[in-house]
Amino acid sequence: MATIKLRIYEEGGAFLERVRPVLEHNEAANSLMLGVVSAVAENPAIYGGLPYMSLFEDGDEILLIALKTPGFKLVLYADPAATVPVESFDLLVADLAAKSFEMPGVLGSTALTAQFAPRWVALKGGSYRLSVREGLYELTEVVPPPPAPGKFRVARLEDAELLARWVVAFQEEALGISQPSDPTEAVRRRIGAGNLFVWEDESGQVVTMAGRSRPTRHGASVNSVYTPPELRGKGYASNSVTALSQLILDSGKRFAALFTDLSNPTSNYIYQKIGYKHLLNYDEIVFEP
Repeated sequence: MATIKLRIYEEGGAFLERVRPVLEHNEAANSLMLGVVSAVAENPAIYGGLPYMSLFEDGDEILLIALKTPGFKLVLYADPAATVPVESFDLLVADLAAKSFEMPGVLGSTALTAQFAPRWVALKGGSYRLSVREGLYELTEVVPPPPAPGKFRVARLEDAELLARWVVAFQEEALGISQPSDPTEAVRRRIGAGNLFVWEDESGQVVTMAGRSRPTRHGASVNSVYTPPELRGKGYASNSVTALSQLILDSGKRFAALFTDLSNPTSNYIYQKIGYKHLLNYDEIVFEP
């Protein structure tokens, strides 16, 4: 009979050292968790508070990994081929509830979220629903799309106010959430770090944004891809993602990764046309009062 031990970490470097060998068996598929833990290991205050970092072990075997940064959903990982003992979820729910974390939702495979979500609402009340089913894609070689007029460039500080408005629009449209505070300062930080990019048309108007995030040892993610509705259908987004993906590969990384909403056939088709290949699906569950 398995002897399950819950191990909680308060130092990102130690947590990364323990989970990295497991997660890097499929680095692109686990790029979300790897990227976040790597960022915490490098800068413990990056998310404005201590993340919740825990894992469940049976001897030396890791059964389940849980990660939650302040204000964000819980992220779960387990080997897709393994069966996680149900008592792991009971222990996790009890531990999180005892710590009084804000819990907006949970993100992971259907098998994991289906175990966690009902236990959480049974203990804390409220309800849960599937917010979005996301596909995770990996690119190792770019397939150039038909060229769009204009050019790709790194975002500049004078773009910050426009891009902050687009971040709000992106979150409302793609994630169904409202920005609780002005994202301008966060946008400025991303620009300062060289991780936001834009496409500008032939007149110099900025028409699309795209972001680079969550670097891992061999890859990085593309996110925050947004074109205003009135400017869509001109190839700006596909050319921006192509250019950014190539930039990631040219920097020495082996792959670029991105998430898509599987209910949006247009974006999924576009990304596959430029070389992204589907790896797996994530369920994003939200909790409601």
